[in-house]
Amino acid sequence: MSEQLRRRKLAVGQWVRNESIFPYDTHRKVINVQLFFLKLYGCMLEEAKAGGYEVPIDTAPFSAAIMTGKPHKEVHLQFGLGDGIIGRSNLYCWKTDNDSVIGGWIYQLDRIAVAVLYAQEGRWERRADIWHPASQTSSKRVMMADFTGKADARP
Repeated sequence: MSEQLRRRKLAVGQWVRNESIFPYDTHRKVINVQLFFLKLYGCMLEEAKAGGYEVPIDTAPFSAAIMTGKPHKEVHLQFGLGDGIIGRSNLYCWKTDNDSVIGGWIYQLDRIAVAVLYAQEGRWERRADIWHPASQTSSKRVMMADFTGKADARP
């Protein structure tokens, strides 16, 4: 997926259809995209816990999703244009005023970036630019966001 996105001339706000990236077995492959990021996220959570940080996210549902090949209900992705950096950000987790848990980090591969977001189910309002493979609308396409820090990101 990253290779396909990096080949294209993309703009912030542009929709990319998943079937144009994965023409065969699209649904299974977009689930695999989320599972890839679940593995990384789970490792980051366990590393943080092993380092003595108190992280309010249980990794058991991450493991269950990976082992069954089904999407995790509370992990969402946001795809966008990056600033050319290769790597990942630190993991950030916090509780909101209403005791909801939110966490996230950013994965960057050249000019494509992906925010990997954990938000407790039913505790936040869904946005069009946040993607989940089980959502009826967002499973079919992703909207490109701006991770460049510029107001008008153009390829």
